[in-house]
Amino acid sequence: MKRLVSLFVLFLLSQMSIHAEDTWLWHGHGPYHHKDEADGITVDDKGNTYIAGGFSKAILFNGEMLRSQGLRDIFLAKISPKGETLWLKVFATKNDENIFDLTLDQSNNLIMSGYQQLNIKGSLRHSALIMKLKSKDGELKWKKYFPATGASGGNEVTTDGEGNIYATVTSTGDLNIEGKTIKNGGNKDSHLIKLSPKGDVKWRVSARGRGPERLRAVAVGFKGKRIVVGYEFRGELKVKGQVIKGAGKNSSQGAFMVVDNIGQVIKLQGLPGSLHSNVRATGGFKDGLYVHGTFVGQIKVQGTKLKGIGSRDSFLLRINKDGSLRWSKVLGNRSTEDGGELAVSSNGDALLTGDHSGRRYQVRDESGSNVIFPKNYPNKTGHIVRFSKKGKLKESFSLEPQRFDNTIGVIEENRGRISVGIRFHGRLDVLGKTYLAGSEKDKDFVILSIN
Repeated sequence: MKRLVSLFVLFLLSQMSIHAEDTWLWHGHGPYHHKDEADGITVDDKGNTYIAGGFSKAILFNGEMLRSQGLRDIFLAKISPKGETLWLKVFATKNDENIFDLTLDQSNNLIMSGYQQLNIKGSLRHSALIMKLKSKDGELKWKKYFPATGASGGNEVTTDGEGNIYATVTSTGDLNIEGKTIKNGGNKDSHLIKLSPKGDVKWRVSARGRGPERLRAVAVGFKGKRIVVGYEFRGELKVKGQVIKGAGKNSSQGAFMVVDNIGQVIKLQGLPGSLHSNVRATGGFKDGLYVHGTFVGQIKVQGTKLKGIGSRDSFLLRINKDGSLRWSKVLGNRSTEDGGELAVSSNGDALLTGDHSGRRYQVRDESGSNVIFPKNYPNKTGHIVRFSKKGKLKESFSLEPQRFDNTIGVIEENRGRISVGIRFHGRLDVLGKTYLAGSEKDKDFVILSIN
């Protein structure tokens, strides 16, 4: 069987400058069962990085051996700007648990979102889990479950300036929120839940169409007055009486929703006209919102047609307070663009990650096209593209062409310090250094510090 070598590469970029120091944080042991991952990364204002995820069997984390007690356990680590492990926590049961997102509130408390397998009426079921911890030492302050008659899980999470928490939860079957039953709409439902700093539920907005919905992104903007979320769904998306019809039975469609801080829907917007689309990430700042995703062919956003460049492209939208479109960008080339994650800087810049292959990767808008990566990339290669809040292309950074696929898949920003994770196969050559996976087929991660 394959053996997993999981390396995490953390980029601390400042204005895309290039100086790197590497720190080995993760080395996995045992058969590769696709159970080892780190989906949560955030950075505090002192440059410390927090990483959370799940692992099975055993891992060697920066020299410390961890062994799981169950099918998969949760880990959470605090890493200094120099790459030193300041503390490392494991949350374990005999069952399966994982973390999918991680953020900090205004008081530097950590908020994590994921799931834990619970025994509900004699049956083991995955239950959405929200946790709040102290960033100083990782001490648990509280945790909250949202179980379902089928299964549930926490996905993306963010906070506002008052410490309120906005969590996204998916569920099959009826969902239980503090003793109140939310009836299932017929398939997989998605819920945006606002919690107080103490973990009390203040309100929720649910999507309960006949088909499956996935709430993939959440962000806060306009000084906490607006929340923007992103969906991928099939069939129909139904929110508080509003219905958006999907592209077809077997095609996924993207949508975004803007709500205010008391849970009133300001705008529910589908992205019609495509064979396939999704919203992968959203972002917010003091006077704006962003929506980022991918599409095939073309999509229509409030009268504006976005035409594709290749077989699949990505887009970036800036959204106003009322949910209307301010400007849009399309990114791609003649090959396939997978899109990625989105971070927003304190001055409102949008930083997109993703990967591309082929030549002449470009940005397109109403003014024309701008080629930013002209050379040929034989395999998928990770990149970062930065836009100002006015839509001006400011910077772009790409890894060098590699023998195997790679992508820059995780990004977070705090006061100009950006954390980015790279996924790669087999071998990665970056900034004069070489990183090797366990085999050419392994998909691994590395952590670097770039200044």
